[in-house]
Amino acid sequence: MKQTILLFAGLLLFATVISGGLLGGDGPSGDGTQATMTDPTSVAEQTLQLRTLIASTVAPTAVQPTPTSGTTCTSGKLAVDLLLDTSGSMGPDQLPPVPPSEYKINFLKSAISAFAQKLESTDVIGIQAFNSTSYPVLPLGLYNSVAFQQAVTYLQPFGTTNMRAGLTLAKTQIEVAKNSYPSPEYKWYMILVSDGLPNVPNQVTGNPFYSPDVVEPIRSLGVTIITIGFGQDADPTLLQQIASTKPNSTEKFYYFSPPNGQLETIYNDIAADICI
Repeated sequence: MKQTILLFAGLLLFATVISGGLLGGDGPSGDGTQATMTDPTSVAEQTLQLRTLIASTVAPTAVQPTPTSGTTCTSGKLAVDLLLDTSGSMGPDQLPPVPPSEYKINFLKSAISAFAQKLESTDVIGIQAFNSTSYPVLPLGLYNSVAFQQAVTYLQPFGTTNMRAGLTLAKTQIEVAKNSYPSPEYKWYMILVSDGLPNVPNQVTGNPFYSPDVVEPIRSLGVTIITIGFGQDADPTLLQQIASTKPNSTEKFYYFSPPNGQLETIYNDIAADICI
């Protein structure tokens, strides 16, 4: 009986020691804060550590942008003639003077480059420029991104603003190209951008700078004329007279841009308008 009591007492002491060391008794420092196997805080910490370890080994899935290419036009192929003012005020003659990086010609190059990237290889595009005279930069033909970008690099500002010569050249270029890219297979547009008044007035008409004798023949070819006033020196009245009227509206295809990078936004708006 005595042996039984001693055995029971020993087992009880052993259980007490075990419970003190493993089930919530004082730790080595005797402060009673040692974590236990069944401590809910310890379980939560271990779970958090496990989740952190798993998260650190799994790479996040990148959200890929929806790929886009070409226009979203559903109404046929596009033929776009870009008629560009490259007079001195687009560059070093710009007032007030600005550093070369802020020349309007550089914003123009960037804007038309971004615009052209929206075209398909079956679309047509060409460039003419005017300053003291007019000259073809890129013949109207099927869009080729390499050829287009090379042509853009040749645009340099100098001279005055002979818009009449530019319109006359554009008419000739469009007449020739329409034989190869006729309507209605192609929807034809001319986008004229200018930052100032023409230097060759037409004294016959009410507006000394408006030349219906060179504008109307372009319209008669089935070409929609879009105009952009680039900066405060452009004449909105003149450019609205030249611009065509939007279908089922009294609004003109006329846009205005400050002399900065907002010009690219204007070309984006035009792209949306002609792709409706």
